[in-house]
Amino acid sequence: MTTKQFLFSLSLLAVLGACSKSTNEPVLPSTQSGEPRVGLSLSGEIEFPDLDPDLPIGGGSAKDLTLHSFTRPSDGKRFVTPFFNNDKLPALFCIYDGYGNSYFFRAAIEVSTTMSSNGQMVNKFHFNDKEIAGNNGKGLPDNRFKFVQKTDAGGRKQNSGIISYGQPGHEDVYVAIFLGLNPKSNNPDYYANHLLPENQTYTHGGWETLMGQNVDYTSAGANTSQTRIIFGTTPGKHKLTLNETGGTGLGTSKGGPEKWHILGSDNLKLQMRGVLLECEIENKSLYDATLTSMRVSKWGGHTVTLHESTTKSVKKGGTTVDEVDVLPDLEPDRGGDGRGPYDPFEIKFSGTDAQKTVRDNETVKRIIYLPLVNALSNGKVTKTAATLRLRYTINGRNMADEKLLRPLKRDGFMASTKFTITGKLEKN
Repeated sequence: MTTKQFLFSLSLLAVLGACSKSTNEPVLPSTQSGEPRVGLSLSGEIEFPDLDPDLPIGGGSAKDLTLHSFTRPSDGKRFVTPFFNNDKLPALFCIYDGYGNSYFFRAAIEVSTTMSSNGQMVNKFHFNDKEIAGNNGKGLPDNRFKFVQKTDAGGRKQNSGIISYGQPGHEDVYVAIFLGLNPKSNNPDYYANHLLPENQTYTHGGWETLMGQNVDYTSAGANTSQTRIIFGTTPGKHKLTLNETGGTGLGTSKGGPEKWHILGSDNLKLQMRGVLLECEIENKSLYDATLTSMRVSKWGGHTVTLHESTTKSVKKGGTTVDEVDVLPDLEPDRGGDGRGPYDPFEIKFSGTDAQKTVRDNETVKRIIYLPLVNALSNGKVTKTAATLRLRYTINGRNMADEKLLRPLKRDGFMASTKFTITGKLEKN
């Protein structure tokens, strides 16, 4: 199967229906009555971080994912680009409205390759809810989406789980997409809807990131032999707009079954969530040291889950209206496994003891993936510094050196930090 560069555009077409009419709300009629339907059409690119010019990033072939670098001729900048060689990848979608209602579903995206305008091969992917094999062509449930005539004044939150969208200019509906969370099935066509976000999880593989390593994104459950990288829409709202030319009779019974109402976006950006952290390790202990692992504390990241959007009430012109507050996104799992948002987790170094041994006065570089680069509470950053502990052995004795890493204001890039092996005994 041809390897495809994972710098892709998103093309998404989903057929959504409508629910029953509420008081003073024009509602798109049920598709069963042969009247207009609403679709979703998205496009964009996935981004990956610029690289420091001296980073030793290389390409290679992989079963599911590998990282490859290239230099842009125009300015000499180097980039890391992920490659997938799967035709289908499991993705998790969230559609949410301006009132704080959110709706999650899982489905496969279909990946294809094309040439970009700058001469680079890029991946595009396609999704159409009528093509969901796992749902026998029924598409997304038509009782979860409805048209509501909206105004600048805002309104009150509707029933939880019912996503509303308005007329052109007042759509007030958004999308978020995530790749890399634990698949629920080995079946590439697995589909599930109306999901609880807290049950959609990512488990860190517990291993360093190796360039050219085979990373499986499609097998069910956690990948404990490699570390998957999460990709998702960039933080913030990604608005869907209602295309007036895509259908007729918005919010009315006009038109026929062939008429479509299109919600879309053509500038989505998907990026790596979290950071790749390159650790430069210099041995100044006077002895050979064998690397063991990196312990990460305070940021979480061993188990990551999703949280749904939340609502806040605000005053506008003397009227109380509801608005979305916290947006759907990643957060540390607060389950009972003992590895919550502040508890440490280990990222092991790969190779034989000889490959992991750093000679006295030698310097090596190792890369680890941190899904979260700050501590989170209810979806909001708490500005907590992380404690990173480099663990190693000298003559069979457990040693460690620690450093604090300041909280990062953004993610989606490669960062670097330096450790010095000093030969300190590990205390706890």
